[in-house]
Formats: sequence, C-alpha cells, structure tokens
Amino acid sequence: MAKVLTQDEALRLASNIARTRNLSARDSSKTPSKPANELEGLIRDKLPDPVRRHLIDVIIDHIAADGLAANWTAQPVWSHEVSNNDRGEFIRAMFQVLRDYDLLTDD
Repeated sequence: MAKVLTQDEALRLASNIARTRNLSARDSSKTPSKPANELEGLIRDKLPDPVRRHLIDVIIDHIAADGLAANWTAQPVWSHEVSNNDRGEFIRAMFQVLRDYDLLTDD
C-alpha cells in the first residue's frame, strides 16, 4: 500500500528533487539567498498574467532545513477559488525560484 505524504513531507521531497540536478554545479558555501519580499516578487514575475490577477499574497514560511533542502516554502493566498491549473502554475513558479534561491535570509 502506498504511503500518503503530509504536505510538509511532499514539499521537502519535491524541493530535494527540484535541487538535484543543480547540486553538482553549486558551491554550497555560495548558495544564493534572498529575503522573503524578493522571493515573493520572483515567484509573481514567473506567473502568467491570468494567474497573477487571482493572487492576493504569497506567504513565505521559514522551515527547518537539514542542509539538503531549502529553508523556505511559499503558500499562495488567492482572491477566490482557483483551478488546479492555476495552482499548478504557482507550484511551478515556486520551484523555479527554489532552484535558484534555496535559502531565506532574515532581511
């Protein structure tokens, strides 16, 4: 029987998968980081206009990192119920940003 993952487990797994191809190309001492407001802007910039119009806010959450996964995740706040396609676009945009900036700074 397959195990059902919690949201945190699924995000951690997806984060590790998203970063896998970039691990060998990175110097871990120079891992790029951004403050929350810049991460939010980068995610918004990657969304198509129709999806961006339904997005009220992006909540950037700091999470405990084990050194392999990113130390942040993002949650959308929508203006109304949105389609699965819109949710998918948000997830895609978030993981594109996670690949480049996996550390959240305190700024």
